[in-house]
Amino acid sequence: MPEAGNSGFEPGMYEVGLDATRDIPGLDASHAPTYEQWRATEVDRPGRRKDLSFVALAGAEVIGYASLHVFGDPAVAHSSLTAVSRHWRNKGVATAIKRAQIDAARRAGIVRLLTESEERNAPMRRVNEKLGYLPAPGIVVLQGPVAPV
Repeated sequence: MPEAGNSGFEPGMYEVGLDATRDIPGLDASHAPTYEQWRATEVDRPGRRKDLSFVALAGAEVIGYASLHVFGDPAVAHSSLTAVSRHWRNKGVATAIKRAQIDAARRAGIVRLLTESEERNAPMRRVNEKLGYLPAPGIVVLQGPVAPV
């Protein structure tokens, strides 16, 4: 599985990212970041480790990707978006990408991996649980009207 962010993969990664984020509960499905906005978050983000970030290909077509970032403690990596094209979902692509990340992280001396999933994103939560991620105490987000001042 090639490293993500290598020259030539980014346009396909962007399309897969758009496809994936439209289906994540809690995100605005109508919002589509520009390529530059997407790249700033997914490719050029500080702490992104190219050696821990992968793209899945079917022939020359990008069908999925995921990145790991290291902020502060060099032994701890944070997983950002794991994105898989709609056509390739439920075929083991996300699991394969995350397994490649786990193996690469071990070789790189990472001892702890962190990830997060929106509570209603059951498919990704199942992938993470299958790979050994354990729930941690979370943050409760409340929504409501803006109070008058």
